[in-house]
Amino acid sequence: MVGRVFLGVWGAGILVVGASLMAGHVVSLPVPRATDSRLRASLAAGPGVVKGRWSAHHVLYQSCGCSQRVLAHLLTRRARPDLVETVVYVRDPAAADATEPATVRAQAERAGFGFETSTPAELERRYAVESAPFLLVGDGSGAVRYAGGYTARSGSTQIEDGDIIDGLQAGRQVGALPVFGCAVSSRVQKAIDPLGLKYARGGI
Repeated sequence: MVGRVFLGVWGAGILVVGASLMAGHVVSLPVPRATDSRLRASLAAGPGVVKGRWSAHHVLYQSCGCSQRVLAHLLTRRARPDLVETVVYVRDPAAADATEPATVRAQAERAGFGFETSTPAELERRYAVESAPFLLVGDGSGAVRYAGGYTARSGSTQIEDGDIIDGLQAGRQVGALPVFGCAVSSRVQKAIDPLGLKYARGGI
């Protein structure tokens, strides 16, 4: 009886731990609406925006594996000549082993991307964004045309930013994909990881 109780408690604990670690990769994370005033204002006033040209901001989190896969994809394809593209790299003060922002900046700029760094608090305040990887696309007038994720399914290796941008520029309706990846703000981190197993308590 004692053994069965122990196994039951152990099994329940494993399930809780596993769910906490996998939450951001299975459940879609919150994203701001394209109509959010902070999103629109930051897009209109951002350094990576040129009047009359489409723009794309790629919000990537320093210690997020999904963000690193998107970054590798971007560096491989290089910046598109029909866009002004900016990598917004969110620093994680608790990630001692993460790639340094200066290294990522050099890689991004060599590939033709603009680059800016942000803290989690700055990201939420400026863009209303609390999760990553996140894609923000604006048209030539500075209007937000897309605010969402890069993949249709959790764990997908098919990064769809190219299809999204092509569809928008062709005038097609493009629905926002969910964000599968990592919580950036402490509010969302605590919501999906209440035990603090995945995220250090450092964000907003």
